[in-house]
Amino acid sequence: MKLIYKILNARVVFKKLNIYKKKATDKNFTKYQGLLKQNKEQVNFEVLKPIYQGNEFFDKLIYKDESWNVVKNRFNDRYLKFFNVPLATTDNVCVNNKTKIEGNNMYFNTSGLLDDWIYFYINDYSQKNYELKFDAVFNTEFREIQWGFRYYDFYNRYRFRIENDELHFDVVHKGQFYNSLRTEPFKIKVNEIYKFSIVVKDNKFSFISNGNVIMTITDELLLFNKGSVAIILWDDSGNSNIKCAYNNIQFNGVK
Repeated sequence: MKLIYKILNARVVFKKLNIYKKKATDKNFTKYQGLLKQNKEQVNFEVLKPIYQGNEFFDKLIYKDESWNVVKNRFNDRYLKFFNVPLATTDNVCVNNKTKIEGNNMYFNTSGLLDDWIYFYINDYSQKNYELKFDAVFNTEFREIQWGFRYYDFYNRYRFRIENDELHFDVVHKGQFYNSLRTEPFKIKVNEIYKFSIVVKDNKFSFISNGNVIMTITDELLLFNKGSVAIILWDDSGNSNIKCAYNNIQFNGVK
């Protein structure tokens, strides 16, 4: 295995493989865009009972941050992942000193870091159709607000992402980040309360804010049929300042 890593990272080989990877990912980007339709029609759904009982949703959340080996090694590992090379990166526990969970509320607060991550995810590959619903307030401005769904792992997921006054729909597949496949103007105002709902049903995904559909994606790409959710906040400004809250969090099945 060490020999494979040395071969892949040899300067000449790396340059040629990187050229190949860029051509392949550019081709995939165009293909993915063609298989993702965007509109503002709300997904037709009926809310079912909560997927998890009591505090089980919060108990299942796994916390990570910039000390996570996966984050530290992401640039090298994304390259290896594309070529289906097994990763040497191991998982590690991260100590959560950035988030308080009280009842069904999450309070996020961190600042002064060069590359600042708050990363929660649930490992549950049995989930398919659901609604993640909550009230959000952002007390500071920072780079990226993100929700992963049909989440398999760091390198494989769908996501809605808010950045640069836009809502983005992205695909992360085999370690490659196909960002901004679909976008819609959406500006977050500091200290304003937003009622967010992310609906995932079959091959349709809606992002709803204060009762208004900002974006609905019809997915004909069908990369991920099942998987749970991830909650991610990120600021790599060099002097981070993340302060926000998600209140009244509900995670319900839909049909």
